[in-house]
Amino acid sequence: MYDNLQDPSCVICGRSEESMENLMFDCTHAKKVWRGLNINIESSINVSILVSEWMISWFSSTQFEEDEKRFLTLLIGAWVIWKDRCKLVFQGVTLNSITSVHKIHYHLSSHMHVGNNPLNNAMNDAKISRWKPPLEGVIKINIDASYDHNTNEFGTGLVMRNHAGNCLGIKGTYGNGALGAESGECMAVRESLLWYRSLQLTNIQIEADANLVIQSINSQSLLIQWENKNFIKEIKHLISSFTSCTFAYISRDDNKVTNAIARSSREIGQGCEIYDFSCHM
Repeated sequence: MYDNLQDPSCVICGRSEESMENLMFDCTHAKKVWRGLNINIESSINVSILVSEWMISWFSSTQFEEDEKRFLTLLIGAWVIWKDRCKLVFQGVTLNSITSVHKIHYHLSSHMHVGNNPLNNAMNDAKISRWKPPLEGVIKINIDASYDHNTNEFGTGLVMRNHAGNCLGIKGTYGNGALGAESGECMAVRESLLWYRSLQLTNIQIEADANLVIQSINSQSLLIQWENKNFIKEIKHLISSFTSCTFAYISRDDNKVTNAIARSSREIGQGCEIYDFSCHM
């Protein structure tokens, strides 16, 4: 097992000081993986882009509309490269770029070829999307949850945008032991409020495709299953932390990018958190 954790060099190739940019762009293992996926990673290196900026750019509506397969390849590829690094450091696993590429193709296939895949026909759906940006001064988060009835595993996905439609951040979480899909949706709402609060945002708008959850939050009536009532109580308590906090229902067709994050978090078994407020809020 790798034990020289004080060495600043890349733990995989040892050629440069370890950083996220080196891990994703310059490391020999990463380059072999991206090459095996037919991804021209050099185009990112040439503009000296940060990994956080690079990942945020994936979630622009234009790129998602143009090529959903490329979007998923980048998302899953970056996750697998990071997990490769962790397996080397903590388990002493010998890395093989060909194995990593096969693993990425496996996860990619599960996304692209399942009949009820919410990303199918994303290009056509994006052209008629009814998603609307929030008012100036308000930050909108779209949320979704993905639940597996066989394993009780779930993932949540959050996408944060401003009034100009710029993506300010994304977050995915992974969990196990959810009581059902509705519980996952409630946890996604709670996660979004906790994230907002940690970022010290005050004027927020949340959209989700879980209609009964949204109605239960907006009214005094509890329309969801009784075992989830404590989630609603906690959510209503968290709302008081903000100057303005509104909830609205959005159709599943207009929430596809968020669903992709939730599903990837669940299937890969790992979350992510990336945000960049360099865009004007």
